[in-house]
Amino acid sequence: MDTPQESGPSRKMVKIKPQDRNLKFTGTRVEAFLRQYELAANLDGASDEDKVLQIPSFLGSEDIQDAVWDMSGYATKSWAVLREQMVERWGQVDIVRYTAS
Repeated sequence: MDTPQESGPSRKMVKIKPQDRNLKFTGTRVEAFLRQYELAANLDGASDEDKVLQIPSFLGSEDIQDAVWDMSGYATKSWAVLREQMVERWGQVDIVRYTAS
């Protein structure tokens, strides 16, 4: 059973307001970005749906926004799926950068 905090037509969206007003995902360090974003969202009392719906405001380019909008986690408003898809898509960038000689 859903509670009003989690979903439903009468639930009001909680605005996510990070302490770092410059918080943007630019295509690198996706896990660090997601940790900061989730911390801000949780401190503000945002639901998982709020996290999904507001993440485009924290993406640094139209290409990244387009990629996120095309992810199934965004379409279904599933934060767990979207988070996993973002890590799969951009997480390897960090590994390659730090392991290349």
